[in-house]
This record gives sequence, C-alpha cells and structure tokens, in this order.
Amino acid sequence: MGKRFYSTNRLPLPLIDSIQESLPIKVYPNAETFKVVLLDENKGKAGIYRRVNLTNNKSYIGSAISLKEIFINYYNINHLTSNDSMVICRALIKYGYSNFRLEILEYCAPEVRFARENYNILICKPEYNVLQESNSMYSRQGFVHKESTILKIGIAQPSRQMVLITDITTNVETTFDSMRLAAKSINAQSGQISLYFSRNQVKPFKGMFQVLPWNTHDFPH
Repeated sequence: MGKRFYSTNRLPLPLIDSIQESLPIKVYPNAETFKVVLLDENKGKAGIYRRVNLTNNKSYIGSAISLKEIFINYYNINHLTSNDSMVICRALIKYGYSNFRLEILEYCAPEVRFARENYNILICKPEYNVLQESNSMYSRQGFVHKESTILKIGIAQPSRQMVLITDITTNVETTFDSMRLAAKSINAQSGQISLYFSRNQVKPFKGMFQVLPWNTHDFPH
C-alpha cells in the first residue's frame, strides 16, 4: 500500500514569530489511496488538519470535532459541489483527491479546536483559506485582518464595536466583527462576553483568553 510518513515530534506552544510552520503528527501522502487508513485512524478524534495540493503546494487548514466525519464529507462529491463557494472544494473537484496530501497537524480537545485552527492558520498561511477580496486570512474562529483592513472598517463604520481575543497560551490575537462571533469561537454565549465587559473583568476568560472590547473609532486613522 505504501510507506506511511508519520512524525512523533511535537512543538511547544511558542509565540507566533518564533516558528515558521507547524510539524504534522501524521501525513497521508495521497488522500485517495490512503482513504481507508486515514478514516480508520481518525475515528472519534478531534483536531486540526491540512490538505496540501501536490501540483502547486497550496494548502487548506481546517478543524473538526470528528475528523473522520469531516473527511467523509470531503469524499462526497455532492458535498463539494454544494459548497463550491469554498476554494478548497473547487480545488478538490478540479485536481482530484490523488493530487492532495492530507496532514494531521495536531489532535486537541473539541473546545479549543477553533483557537488551535486559528493558530495554525497564522503560522502556515494556507492559500486556500485566504479571502481574496479582503486579503484577510479566514478560519472559523474569525477574520485575521491586516491593519489596513481594520483601518478601512474603522473609516467605513466608525461606531462599530469589534472584539479582540488573545489566547494567552499562544499569544495569538484575533479580531471579531461582533460579540456573537467572538463568543462562538471560545464556546461561550454573547451574553457572557457582554457581562464580562460590564464587570470590567481582568482575569482571563475561562482561564486562557484575554477578551477586550474594541471600538473601531479607537483605531488610529
């Protein structure tokens, strides 16, 4: 069937500037020929994965509570066509599964998967996660805007309140367009975030997140 390329090397949780790319803990060189193996080995596991296009080296990073279930969806052509607004779905249709390598970047607890997904996106800068129209990186945790993009938001909507969340375990900062999106990213209710603000809390939310209100009119123009 072919040799498996696995790595048991793990990295600590450093600051973003200290490393260039995450090392995968498992690598399936061909997503088509390794289909049965990768589905079996990732049953009941939550984590972060990356798909790498072997023809152009472009990649996509995602996360799931059940990696097996999300992989099954990607093997369904109807799922790909019904989600063709996603660049990765169009790429899989165009190039085929055999032209993609699948990597497991890490396994993690379901409740921190969005934070870990976002962390890996910031490290690896996967091309298929980029929103071309805004030149921003996207993950389900939120939009990681460039300063120029944030400035444009502040000019266009001066009264808009955004939320800044910092994962104190990785020092990753992410801006959100609303309290609802911010709360969803850390498995909380928007009301909890509002209460956190009203009480002027300093203690990290859930012991690992610094949560700050950010009015765009406070951003320097």
